[in-house]
Amino acid sequence: MSLGTLTQYLDNQYPFLSTLLKFSLVDDIISGLCYIHSQDIVHGHLTGFNVLIDESGKACLANYDLADLLVAHYSVVQEPRWTDPQLICGAKSQLPTMSTDVYAFGCIMLQILVGKLPYWWIRNCHVVIAKSGNQLPMQDDPEVPKLEECYKEFLQRCWAPAQSRASSTEVAEFVTAQLHALNES
Repeated sequence: MSLGTLTQYLDNQYPFLSTLLKFSLVDDIISGLCYIHSQDIVHGHLTGFNVLIDESGKACLANYDLADLLVAHYSVVQEPRWTDPQLICGAKSQLPTMSTDVYAFGCIMLQILVGKLPYWWIRNCHVVIAKSGNQLPMQDDPEVPKLEECYKEFLQRCWAPAQSRASSTEVAEFVTAQLHALNES
């Protein structure tokens, strides 16, 4: 993967990416996530560091082949910025699920759309505290591109409590509709 991780790619290319290209990345990622979910695989560690960008600019999921190992030994949250609060603040035996993957995907989608890490205004050591207080991974910030209201609302569906959270299929439908609308404009 010659262009590095998604986080590295956005650090270097974000100012040059159109909304259409951003949604193409989002589509690549949700397509991969839907595929592994269709195989009854939970990624369990989806972050901007586990999405790789190939030489043509396509996003590819990485480290999902380690999902079983992660589930068996999931005790330390490596990247809390993308991790569902229920895995941080919930029962000690809580394991990653397809729903927690959707939460992480929402954080990645936010990262792509605004060019910042989830919880960009908070130091790493305070992210867990923010999550335990139910603070969302985004906030209005004059130094960050403003999100369209429909994107904000959809991201909040990705971060809703697990029982009312969007599924990866519902996310894919939303992303496809956005790509279609962007291609027509």
